[in-house]
Amino acid sequence: MDALIHGLTSVLLEEWGGPRSPLALEYIKEKIIPDLAACLILNHDLWRNPTFAEILAWKLKSQYAYPAAVAAGLSNEILAAARRTVVPPALPELDPKEPWRRIFRLWVCEESLPLVEEKTGYPLAYLDLLFLRFKRLRTFLAGHSVSLWECWAQPELRDFGFDLLSFLYEFQRALTGEPWFAERLVLRQVLLDAGLSLEVGDLVLLLEVIHTREGEITAGDVARIFAGIWPGVAPAPCSEKSGPEERFPSSSGRVEKLVSGPVTGLVGGSADRFVDGSAKRGVDGPVERLVRLGFIQINKSGRLTLSQKSAVTLAPFLVPKLVRRLRLAEAAGEPGRAQEILLKLNPEVLLRVIDEVAEGWPADESFALLRHLFKRVNRRVDLHLLRVLAACPQAFALLEECLGDRDSLIRAEACVGLGRLEEKSAVFRLIRMLGDPAADVKAGAAEALGRMGSGAAVQALRKLARDYRESSRVRAAAQEAVSRIESRHLLRLRTPDN
Repeated sequence: MDALIHGLTSVLLEEWGGPRSPLALEYIKEKIIPDLAACLILNHDLWRNPTFAEILAWKLKSQYAYPAAVAAGLSNEILAAARRTVVPPALPELDPKEPWRRIFRLWVCEESLPLVEEKTGYPLAYLDLLFLRFKRLRTFLAGHSVSLWECWAQPELRDFGFDLLSFLYEFQRALTGEPWFAERLVLRQVLLDAGLSLEVGDLVLLLEVIHTREGEITAGDVARIFAGIWPGVAPAPCSEKSGPEERFPSSSGRVEKLVSGPVTGLVGGSADRFVDGSAKRGVDGPVERLVRLGFIQINKSGRLTLSQKSAVTLAPFLVPKLVRRLRLAEAAGEPGRAQEILLKLNPEVLLRVIDEVAEGWPADESFALLRHLFKRVNRRVDLHLLRVLAACPQAFALLEECLGDRDSLIRAEACVGLGRLEEKSAVFRLIRMLGDPAADVKAGAAEALGRMGSGAAVQALRKLARDYRESSRVRAAAQEAVSRIESRHLLRLRTPDN
């Protein structure tokens, strides 16, 4: 670090004839040089990368007000000085797309641009321009099957340069068309943040093992399960590619072998023992590093659980296998086993399974399987179930029963669900719900009555729309419902004349 700072000082203050003002000299020494050194260290494998040289020039222009005519040459001199003073990596990353991969991997992880700037050292001005161009390309591609060469033929896209345009094009295609692409990028970023050299498939397997015995196994148990699979843990190289061309091995089928057998065979370790015996060597093991990141959690009893982020990321990898197991249980005439499978799932994984069953199974079969989950997991799952089951005619009795629930959000969701079913026998129950003390329920009932188009509700809805003691949302929902009902009745009156 000292050698790098000395090299930067030499370039900025001696070779390039730095300012003579004491304040300017102090700013360069105290602000610019440490910041540039930190950026160079974060990107130590990119010192010969042309895109990184361009980004460094942007940093000099936008953050430190160097003239554009000077920034490009100074950027190259800074990188040359860094290579002279510090031994560069044996395998430098020369691919011009690599810096963009790092930026978009963080973007997929829902990191804000200031946080991307902090993690990469790249200037906000460059990041803003990059995502503005990405937005422009997405707008051009929206709803169309367009080739890369057709994009290149557009003058406003050709300005990006071919390397950037091809990267953005491939990234967008993978994001919208490649299964689990975003989740793989999230897992790759987690591995990089944790400094682990594991493959994404290894991390999926680890998370799957924890999910299978969530809240039951310790870090020591994980160490015994994976003994011999992960012989050592080394820091991950930060130049791992995560572009659309990357493919990851599947862990499907491996986890059953690892966690089969009675749970007593797994439980018995303590939370201070981590994978590969790394704790004994004074080095954090994979589990400990993931715990530090918050990607895995340890509960009060010292057992491992998934965080919300890890469960959401893992869910797409598990859903196909879980749905197959549910199908087999149903085909074998064992609905109880299917219920047991569902109730053991992490709630975030369960939500994805519910969606898959609701979309892929016949309505009567999905309702028969899912209705028993109501009030057995948590409130979020209950609300999601009501939204999903509202597409099933068999859900009428359940939704009507929920109108009397103590939870106002449950009552509101039940109102909306009954509106989707358009069951006329529920109209008068919904009219009564317009007097519910909760604003969400009133708005939901108004929306449902408007969807059903019942003229019997118009008077009550008009009264609600004119009541200025109600919230603006409730009054707007009531007025919208009246408009929908009146429009439907006008249409019916005009139909015979046509």
